[in-house]
Amino acid sequence: MKMKEMSIIPRSFGTHDGSFHADEVTACSLLLLLNCIDRDKIYRTRDPEVLDRCDYVCDVGGVYHADRRRFDHHQIDYQGAMSGAGMVLLYLKEKSFIDAHVYDHFYKSLIMGVDQHDNGVARSEIGTASFSHVVSNFLPITYDVSSDEMNAAFFSAVDFLLGHLDRMRQRLKYTLACRDIVQEAMFRAEPVILFEESIPWMDNFFELGGE
Repeated sequence: MKMKEMSIIPRSFGTHDGSFHADEVTACSLLLLLNCIDRDKIYRTRDPEVLDRCDYVCDVGGVYHADRRRFDHHQIDYQGAMSGAGMVLLYLKEKSFIDAHVYDHFYKSLIMGVDQHDNGVARSEIGTASFSHVVSNFLPITYDVSSDEMNAAFFSAVDFLLGHLDRMRQRLKYTLACRDIVQEAMFRAEPVILFEESIPWMDNFFELGGE
């Protein structure tokens, strides 16, 4: 892709080219999900002149500055536990693109593991595959691939993750919509809680103080 203007391109996203990992794929997918960037304005490069003109930059550039929409975690002066995925998720909460329920659900169900894997603190066990391992399987099989082939693989991973995140968000919305039903049943203080229909009750039950 060629940049057409010297100024910041609105709704654009920059990340490094070459091999990709779950953190920048997740960050990119989160921004697409929340309608912060456009798919046709995603640039994979290490050219600083190109990255400087991107609205959002993740996992490259050596800067973490949320107000400037720069989300890298590789620089020496950053000692936190987040990868680009966690940085972008936190940004989305702080800028009110998502509320606390969505943030907590995404972080505890997915993003925390992506951060830990990318920072080398996640433990791998024989017979299990983390979400980051699943995303890495979208990489081309052979190493001698063109940049176009690598970019196509990146976008395949983004599409997969975008669908996964959207289903997570929809499932959370449905679960929260059933909370009042669960709460009403709990407040009846009967020995056994019965529901007239099948609903996602368990998470609501424990979050409402059930034991």
